[in-house]
Amino acid sequence: MSAWPAVAGFPTRRWRRFAQPYARAPAAVGRDRVKGEPTLRDQMTTRVAVAAIVGLTLLALVPSLFTREPWNPDEPRAAEVAREMIVLKNYLVPHLNGRPYSDKPPMFYWAASVFWRLGFGLNSGRMVSLVATMGMSLALYALGRRLHSPALGLLAAAITLSALLTAMICRYGVLDPLLTLFTTLSLACAVRAFEGGPAPGRWWLAAYAAAALALLTKGPVGVAVPLLVSAAYGLARRGVVRKGGWWHLAGAALFVGLVAAWLVPACISGGRAYAHDILFQQTAGRIGEGAAHANWAYFYLLQFPIYALPWTLLLVAALVWAWQMRRDPAALLGAAWVLAVLVFFSLFSGKRERYLLPLMPGVGLLCARYILGVMRGEHAPLRWHHGLWRATFVLLCLSAVGVGLEVRDFAKDPEVLAELKSLITPPVVAGTVAAGVAVLAVCVYGLRLPRGAAGETRRVLAVLAAVAVISLCLDLAATPILNQFRSGGELVRRAGASLANAEEVYQYQDDFNGTLNLFTRRLHLPELEDEKALRAVLESGRRVAVVIKERDAEALKGAMPFRVVATRLVLHRPVSIIANWKP
Repeated sequence: MSAWPAVAGFPTRRWRRFAQPYARAPAAVGRDRVKGEPTLRDQMTTRVAVAAIVGLTLLALVPSLFTREPWNPDEPRAAEVAREMIVLKNYLVPHLNGRPYSDKPPMFYWAASVFWRLGFGLNSGRMVSLVATMGMSLALYALGRRLHSPALGLLAAAITLSALLTAMICRYGVLDPLLTLFTTLSLACAVRAFEGGPAPGRWWLAAYAAAALALLTKGPVGVAVPLLVSAAYGLARRGVVRKGGWWHLAGAALFVGLVAAWLVPACISGGRAYAHDILFQQTAGRIGEGAAHANWAYFYLLQFPIYALPWTLLLVAALVWAWQMRRDPAALLGAAWVLAVLVFFSLFSGKRERYLLPLMPGVGLLCARYILGVMRGEHAPLRWHHGLWRATFVLLCLSAVGVGLEVRDFAKDPEVLAELKSLITPPVVAGTVAAGVAVLAVCVYGLRLPRGAAGETRRVLAVLAAVAVISLCLDLAATPILNQFRSGGELVRRAGASLANAEEVYQYQDDFNGTLNLFTRRLHLPELEDEKALRAVLESGRRVAVVIKERDAEALKGAMPFRVVATRLVLHRPVSIIANWKP
């Protein structure tokens, strides 16, 4: 008798290639796995899965590379630090505005500087995020394949890539996608070592090495995430997994060696102030009450359900199911991943949505394991399973209706509103309407699918298709419009002649996140701390340009000798460039 009815819901032969070998019994894990060389079918399955993951990543992240510049506040700063590494030929101590930059370790800036040298320019930081996201997805696929089957790995990667937080943050040239790559790699290696197989010691060494790279990307959080999740997973499966023994001592030595290889010479080269900041201030400051981006303790409990869309409701079902199926290794790991990281980050006062990016692979793994079990008939769906799917499609419909609302915050000023209307051309309107209709049609199709395993695969594909349409619409229609108001490049272009002819360019009471350094290609823009210093440079007799907040320029107009060269809204705040001479 064929085993295929146990995996009803896979409508094509290509999908059957993933599910058929695993339909008769759950996949073996760890020491129970059959040893030997991969079969031709295994190799073909892996090739198809890798191609699918690469294609999904490129579809999600490549279009925005051509429709916008780095956006304030974080992208220009990260790109400028990488650029200054090349200009100063100093890869040991990062610099911003010509001064040592101790806010973060250098791993991201090293990677971005490679892309700068390869000619990617302003897209260098986002290329790091693209490669890191692709690597994270492939690592998650390998982890899911190891714990259960290729189908689980592929589905987990697809769910992770389509979640709102992943799709949003991985488009940016910031540190968090690279951090997530290394934490995911560390966890994948730790689980591989836990579950046995040949040479588990080398997997422990790889886990510690990946954790060291995570620390070199964003500090101690890079160690905390894999440590907490692997400890929770090992504790939950303490009667089954291998503990590692003395390999942990060797791994710790490797970890310390990799970190010290950069940290010791950097502290010596950067001096006492840099060493103090990188070792103490940036760690203690983020833990204490004075941390930047401080928020209330329950911030993530309210925000995380939004970040996990469109899979939030299925995640709730998956968590309930994981509690009932506590022996399933993939379910245990996914639940530990989500809960441990969520609780850990909630303990600190500094909170931003992107800090939760390292737990999104856990969301993908847990949701995929639950959904795949329904597809294959391994377990009955929860009683409210179908209702959660219907609510998910309703939420996607609402997203399609509101796909253009991201620009609403920029329409408060009459001048901005007028410019915004001029940018919303008929092709933009037509494309947005077409995308909304397409998403609506996909959601209606999803709502009409049969209950249970028979329609489960098509429901997943419908959600992925709707997310892909929304993503492309935002990248191709909304992003070019938003770029006019979120990038500092337009301000620099409007003041092009004045900036080019200025003998000196200053910044008044703000460093503007390195934006002006990046777009003017100037290594150092001196900062003026008060009105006395501003008056001195404006009356110096030299051609001087100053970057200043619009409200300060308006307050000082008439009291000092300058004219406003250009004014532009840059991420919710109007910024002006003033000059002390006439062309």
